[in-house]
Order: sequence, then C-alpha cells, then structure tokens
Amino acid sequence: MPREELGAFGNTPRNVRNMPDGYRVEATNAAQKDLDGLEPYRERAVKEILELEKDPLKGHPLHGRLRRYRALEFSLPGGVCRAVYEVINSQKVCLVFAVGYHESRYEIATRRSRGLKQKR
Repeated sequence: MPREELGAFGNTPRNVRNMPDGYRVEATNAAQKDLDGLEPYRERAVKEILELEKDPLKGHPLHGRLRRYRALEFSLPGGVCRAVYEVINSQKVCLVFAVGYHESRYEIATRRSRGLKQKR
C-alpha cells in the first residue's frame, strides 16, 4: 500500500521526511483525502498530528476491533477530531489511516484497519 508523508514541508518530498531521533509520521492515501476534507484547517490538523514524531504514544489506546491502534485527539473549529494510527516500532513509524471529526471516525477506522491487515 502506498504511504505518504503528512503535509507539505517546503522542498522536502512528502514521502521522505525522516526524524533522526524520533518517529516518522506517514499517512495512507485515504488519510490524505481525510485531511484534504478538513480545509481550511488542514495545516492545523497536520501540525497536531506531527506531534507524534516526538511522542508516538501521545494518543490513547483504542479497544475492541481497533485495539492494536491509537487515536490522537485534537480540536478544530467545528468540533473534536481524531487521527487513528498504528505505531510500528520496528520501523519507527506512526501510520495514520483515518482523520476527521469524531462522529463516524471509529467506524471508518474499523473498515480501513481490515485493509491494513490484509496488505501485511
């Protein structure tokens, strides 16, 4: 599955931003579309999500079908958002696969997590 880096970082390609001491944050194509749907607050959401580079366990652990994953909570105008992600310690990567307002985000994350498991 193609992975892309979150956000635009000047001249740095979107898929090649390595943090020497921290984790790398990557987003699936579906998560990129979720972020695009948050305009005009996309940049603000990306800034919040990139905090995972310094602290990959910043989000809270999820339960049930999503128990392997974590959710980072942050506020945007219009409500509370969640970024659902997997911490892949062996690669020092936080893979974000769902982002958006809380209402339906966990249902979407459950559907998308099935796809992540099938592709591994």
